[in-house]
Amino acid sequence: MPVLPPSRFSPQQPDGPPAASIVCSVPRRDVRALNLIGTSWEVSYELRELQELSQARGVDLVAAIIRALRDEVLNVRSATWLAFANLSVGAASPAAIGAALERFVSSSAGDLPEDLGDGPWRTDFAISGEEPEEVVAGLLWLRLGALEARERWRASHTIRRLVELGCADVLSRLMRIFESRSAGPFQDRSLPFFFLHVRLWFLIGLARIAQDQPSTLLPFRQEVAAIAFNPEFPHAVIRHFAGAALRWLAASLDDTTEREVLLKRLSLVNVSPFPRAKERQPDRSANPWARPDDVPEPDPPFRFDYDFTRYQVEDLARVFGYAAWQVKDACVAWIRGWSGSVRSMHDCPRAARGFDRNRYDRWSLHPERDRCGGHLAWHALMLTAGQFLAQRPVSGNSWEEDLWQSWIAGELLSRADGLWLADGTDRFPPELRHPVVEGNRPGEVGEREMPAVPSDPGGLSALVGLKGEALGAQLIVDGSWPSTDGIDVTVRSVLADPQAGYYVALAVAVAKPFFQWLPREDDHFDWQKLGDARSPIRAWTTTSPHSDRQLDRHDPYTASTALNRPRPTDMITGALDLVVGDPFTRVWRDPAGKPAFYAEAWGATGGTGEYAWDKSGFRLICRAKTLLTFLEAQDACLVLLVKAQKYLKDAGTTDGKFAVSTLLMTIMPSGGIEFVLQIPDNARTAIETLGRDEQHDFVRRFEAIRLAAIERSI
Repeated sequence: MPVLPPSRFSPQQPDGPPAASIVCSVPRRDVRALNLIGTSWEVSYELRELQELSQARGVDLVAAIIRALRDEVLNVRSATWLAFANLSVGAASPAAIGAALERFVSSSAGDLPEDLGDGPWRTDFAISGEEPEEVVAGLLWLRLGALEARERWRASHTIRRLVELGCADVLSRLMRIFESRSAGPFQDRSLPFFFLHVRLWFLIGLARIAQDQPSTLLPFRQEVAAIAFNPEFPHAVIRHFAGAALRWLAASLDDTTEREVLLKRLSLVNVSPFPRAKERQPDRSANPWARPDDVPEPDPPFRFDYDFTRYQVEDLARVFGYAAWQVKDACVAWIRGWSGSVRSMHDCPRAARGFDRNRYDRWSLHPERDRCGGHLAWHALMLTAGQFLAQRPVSGNSWEEDLWQSWIAGELLSRADGLWLADGTDRFPPELRHPVVEGNRPGEVGEREMPAVPSDPGGLSALVGLKGEALGAQLIVDGSWPSTDGIDVTVRSVLADPQAGYYVALAVAVAKPFFQWLPREDDHFDWQKLGDARSPIRAWTTTSPHSDRQLDRHDPYTASTALNRPRPTDMITGALDLVVGDPFTRVWRDPAGKPAFYAEAWGATGGTGEYAWDKSGFRLICRAKTLLTFLEAQDACLVLLVKAQKYLKDAGTTDGKFAVSTLLMTIMPSGGIEFVLQIPDNARTAIETLGRDEQHDFVRRFEAIRLAAIERSI
C-alpha cells in the first residue's frame, strides 16, 4: 500500500515538497497519515522510506505524523508506538528515556500478569557488578548459545575482535562462567539455554585467539587444559579446540621441558589408546533399528532424526564396529543427564521456523537453526564418540587408513590449519558497486528497451581490465561474480599454440552463447582427445579439489568461494618459479617478490529457504607483464572468454529465460589482442558437416575448424 501517490512519493521529483511537510500540512485526518499506523508489518518499512525521502529527523517526522493524526492518535497500536520510539530515540536524552520507563512501570506494572515473561522480579535477575565488561560478557555468553548458527559465529568473532582491540579482560569473565548452564539475567528463563553450544563456540574463538595472540591466553592455560584432558567430559569436538589452543600456547613457552611435557600430553588427545582392530568385524550398523528383543529401549525413549541417524549415528557406529542402536543408547544416557523430559531431536518450546533450517543430512551435518533436542543429541554424539574412543579399538572394516580421524574431521572446521574461512574471505571489490549496464535493475528489462547485458565489445572487455583494445597493468583471467544489476559475469581462459588460438576461439564462438565455455585443469576435460603429442590447447588455471564447508559453513563473514578460489596450475607456478604468499593462496609471487597472480574471493549470504541468496564471487588476476613474458617463453597465446548472463523474469523470447552476451579474444606474446567479432561462413560450414552430437563437442568443433584452415576474419 503506497503511503503517498506515486507521483509525489518519489525521489525523482526533488523540486516537490518534502514528505514531512506533506504530512504536517494536512488540516484534518488524512488517509496518508492513517496508512502509517496500520496493522501491517509494512509500517516500519513505510516510516523508514518516508524518512529517507524527506531527509527529516526521525523525531520531527514522528511529531508531524502525530499532529496529522489528531484524534486518531488514540487508535495507534503499541507496535506502531514502538516504531515511532525507534525513530525518535536518537534525539532523546538519557533522562528522558529514564523518565519514560519510570512512567510506564508506575502506571502499567500492576496490570502485568504474573506469568508474563520471567514473572515477578527476583534477585537473581540482577547483574553482578556494574562494570560494562560484565554486561558485555553476559550478552556474549547469551549469543554464544543462540539458536542460529550464524549468531554463534558472530559472538565468536566479537570475542576475537575484542581481544585484538586490547579488551582481553572479557576472557576472564567468560572463563569464570564456563560451567554455567544458563545466561543468568540475559536469557528468557522459560526457554532452554543451549549451554553446550556456548562452550564449543567459546573454545572455537579461544583456539583462534591462541593462534594469533598466544600470550593473551597464557593466563588461562590451566583452565583450558582442564577442559582438554577432562576424562569425565570426553566431548571429541570440544577437546579438539581446547587441544588446538594448547598447542599454540605450547609453541610460545620458553621452557623447553615444560613445552615438551605439554605437547606429549596433547599427542594423546582424540587419539585411540588401542591399535586398530585387525580382524574384520560384522557390520552391524547398517540397520539402526536392529535392536535385540532382550535389550529394551531407554525409558523414557528419545527419537533421533532419520537423516541424523543415517549420516552421523551410523557413521560413528561403523568407526567402532557397533550397531547404530548401541550408539543411540549411549547418546540417550548423556541426554538424560541434562534433561528428563525432551523426547526427540525436534522437541523445543520455541516456535518452529521451517524444517529445512533444522535438517541434518549428507551435505549439512550442522543445521542453520537448532532445536533443543537437536542441540542435546549432537553434543551427546560427540561425547559418545570420545567415550568409545577410550573404550574400544577403531574398526578394521574400512579401507581408510585412519577411520577415526576421517570421521572427526567432518565435524570440525573446513581447514585443518585452524584458520577460519572468514580469514580467507576478501572484501567486495569496490568497482563492483557499479552496474555493468548503467540504468539496469536486477532481473528486469528496462522500459526504454535498455539492453539486459552489454551489447558492445567494449562493455565486456572492460570487465576483465582491458583499456579499450589494449592491455592494462593487469588482466582478469578467471572468475565468476554477480553484478549489482543482476548480471552474472564469467571469465575463463586457456593457453594455445599461436597457430591454434584463433581456431580455439572460433570453436567456442560457434556454440550458443549460453553454452560457451573454456576448461580449467580440474574440469575433467580429456586434453589428449585432441590427438597431438603436445596438445595445442593447455589449461593454466585450476581450483581446489576439496571445497566443502563444514562447521563454519554458517559463519556470516564467510564466502562460499573462500575454499575454491582459482589459481595458476602447478605447471605455471613451476615454469615461473612462483611462491604462494599466504595460506589461502591469494598471492603468487615471482622470484623478485612481485605479485604475479592475485586471487580474490568474496561474498555474503542471507535469507532462508526459497528466499535464500548468495552474492559470492571470485577472480584470478594476472600481472600483464608476467603474462606476456610467459607467453613469449612458451611460444603460446592466451584465449580469453568473457560472458555476461542475466536471468529475465519476463523474457518473452523462445530462447529461454536468459540474456547472454559473450566476447572471445586471443592475446599474443607481443601484447596484441585479436577479438572474434564475427564467425566466417566456412567455419559454420565446417561445423555443419559434423553430426548433431558432435556439434556439441568442443574438441570435434575445434578439429573441424582447424582442418578447414579458416583464415582470420577480424
